[in-house]
Amino acid sequence: MTVWVRAPKQCMVQAMNKPPRCRLLKTLVISFLCSNFHDLIQQQAPCLTSPFPAEIRSFVERIVNRDTEMQELSEQKKEVFSEAKGEGFDVKILKKISKLRKQEQDERDERENLLDLYMRAMETAPPDKAAKAA
Repeated sequence: MTVWVRAPKQCMVQAMNKPPRCRLLKTLVISFLCSNFHDLIQQQAPCLTSPFPAEIRSFVERIVNRDTEMQELSEQKKEVFSEAKGEGFDVKILKKISKLRKQEQDERDERENLLDLYMRAMETAPPDKAAKAA
């Protein structure tokens, strides 16, 4: 059974503004069409298959490969940190240094200046105001 439905955009807008009875009819028509499309998909109708299955498979495989590579790199990074920890280094400091090295020199300088400014402001603030703020 084939059902063809053609409704101009204007009619669809008008149907949305109609009383609930018309919306119910629209809902019934949509549910009917959805169930028929579901049947077509289950039958794997040729009109619903992709014209580029090889390209899709290629993209998906490349994405999966990149995910696998990222997981492997993450595991290797964890191994390096655990090795450094075993040698007695502070892992948090190593992570902080790694993060700082990724930043531009100007950005690092600006952050250090702001940190110094805030620390001096806290040191010069009277003790009672600092206690109230905490």
